[in-house]
Amino acid sequence: MKRRILISWLLCLLPLCCIQAQESHWQCDIRSFQYDMTMYVALSLDGTPIVQDGYEVAAFCGDECRGVATLETIAGTDKAYYYLRVRSNVTEGETITFKYYHTGTRQEVVLDETVDFVSQAVTGYPSEPFVLTGVNTLLPGDVNGDTKITAVDMMMLINKVLGKQVSSSFIEAGADTNADGKVTAVDLMKIINIILGK
Repeated sequence: MKRRILISWLLCLLPLCCIQAQESHWQCDIRSFQYDMTMYVALSLDGTPIVQDGYEVAAFCGDECRGVATLETIAGTDKAYYYLRVRSNVTEGETITFKYYHTGTRQEVVLDETVDFVSQAVTGYPSEPFVLTGVNTLLPGDVNGDTKITAVDMMMLINKVLGKQVSSSFIEAGADTNADGKVTAVDLMKIINIILGK
């Protein structure tokens, strides 16, 4: 009897074991590289620190991805950082550039800073990350990603605020016009004012 209960319980848990982590936008085969350096970085767009999920940061040498990171937070604080392991096959000298990707808008943007690769180097710390800066290319109020704010965006946002199903082209970050991490009637009013030219 105990064995049947145990087997039944394990069968119930089996689907949870098969859940896979969300696929990253960029791929980096870490086994292809011999050396690495560690970076603790923060992301700042248009002078505003980005501390919400939905962004990936990646390191590149030329067009080759050398490392990918997602946001991590320090428990009990409002601090956040990206833990980025940058890979190479030489011990030093390569110029590393950075990009961010927003999962909601599916936009990939080059960041301003570069660093020189040095094997085993550590840049930044969780408490004081190295800041990567760039421009937020998302137009607040552009809910469907067509680079315009129209009545279509307004209608999509009305459906979201009312709890109705929204289309797969709905971009949450574009709907959050005041960047408070929530999509509410306040955001809807802002889009209406933009459309009316106020």
